[in-house]
Amino acid sequence: MALAAAGTLLLAGCGRQVGAAAVVGGDPISSATIDAQRSALPDATDTPAPAADRVAQAARITEDRTLVTYAIWHRQLQRAGIVSPLTDEEYAQFVADAATVSRISGLLVTGPDTLRERVEDTFSLQQLVQDAVQAGTPVSGPTIRYEFLAVDTLAAALDARTRYAGDPGAWAGDVAAAGEQRGGEGEAVAAGAGARLIPTGLFSAAPGSFVVVPGGDGTATVLRVTERSVGSAPLDGAALSQLDPNAVNALGGMLLAQRAGSAAGDVEVNPRFGVWDPVVAHVVPAPAQL
Repeated sequence: MALAAAGTLLLAGCGRQVGAAAVVGGDPISSATIDAQRSALPDATDTPAPAADRVAQAARITEDRTLVTYAIWHRQLQRAGIVSPLTDEEYAQFVADAATVSRISGLLVTGPDTLRERVEDTFSLQQLVQDAVQAGTPVSGPTIRYEFLAVDTLAAALDARTRYAGDPGAWAGDVAAAGEQRGGEGEAVAAGAGARLIPTGLFSAAPGSFVVVPGGDGTATVLRVTERSVGSAPLDGAALSQLDPNAVNALGGMLLAQRAGSAAGDVEVNPRFGVWDPVVAHVVPAPAQL
């Protein structure tokens, strides 16, 4: 098978920085900054998603985790001295095409006020990836094995995940009843190859965890992690060409953590958003949020 926010909780255990979304090397990133970035997104709405709308809530917190992750990467790139600044002329040329700006803003989950920062960070992260491919540098990351069950809607998948978490014994029977095309055992997948799935928490989940992977057509897949290991492997340049910018940036974040080490700074994240997984260098759902 091909693998196809919350309220206003103040930070109690994130570097003891009240109101911080995250802390990088003792330097806080305020929740107000993340909220302002969210409000500036191209499709932003001032109306919070209803608590009963689990699909909308899931989409919102996933987007928030992406915003916090990018803010952390930005601080880490600065701390490590790995930056690719654009000249005013280069940036002006980049934004000359309004259609390009709109498309990139959506792809990189950013608004106009942070577009330049996000584009420069993207260049920096993707340069790390290109350098690793050319040098044959392996990237350290997790590989998981899983079982899957295709579900017709994301809402149904979220409900199913809750049910299986409470009654894991029901999983095997449902997978068997689904038939080979809609349920079964998937092939092993490494984070380097499945980078677009990192934000779901799939590569951070412990064996036995259930993870929902949204599809592009409104459907979804529930995955049960059966094995997880961490190792190193070179990046496949040809496969990278099939990834969207966020997925390539996720690989860049992993390489940044690998290359910069302690220079990138220790990271803590407000539980409102999830937890920081240092292996995949991303904000992911906490175990209780899966």
